[in-house]
Amino acid sequence: MDLLIANPRVNNVNLFTNNIFSDQYIPQMTHPKVTVIVNCNSPLDVGKEIYARFQQNLDLLFRHCSRTNQIEKYFDEKDNLTLCRKGYAMVHREYDSDKRIVCEKFFGTDGNPIELADGAACYRYTYNEAGEKSAPKKFDRNNHEIPEETPEPTANPDDAVGSLPHHTV
Repeated sequence: MDLLIANPRVNNVNLFTNNIFSDQYIPQMTHPKVTVIVNCNSPLDVGKEIYARFQQNLDLLFRHCSRTNQIEKYFDEKDNLTLCRKGYAMVHREYDSDKRIVCEKFFGTDGNPIELADGAACYRYTYNEAGEKSAPKKFDRNNHEIPEETPEPTANPDDAVGSLPHHTV
């Protein structure tokens, strides 16, 4: 992995791991070029000891990550994923080099994309030269952009039938 990170022709390294031995590679896994995809096996499949190591390494990985990516999860009192008040169980946030949110993706308890009340499963943001965040571009669970709603024109009271014209003095 060090060779890939050091190679100037490589822009991104995708690492798929079971996270069991990741404690040995934290510097590489937290490098900005690296995207880590963690496969979570059940303790019934891998055993309690290996699963405990997986959990410890996942905590270690999150503690050492820079804020280029962040995952937020909601759990109930039995430690099961649950929907928060806004309607999702997980949100994955991506940040730019200035540590500003550029993307938020929402997921249900099953780990699949979930659409919020406004139909969006993903918000993407841009910033102008002054650093002001744009209104989000919204995407559905299939990553199709949701067209911006154009507000209904507000009725001008002067256009109402039977209204009297305004006169200036």
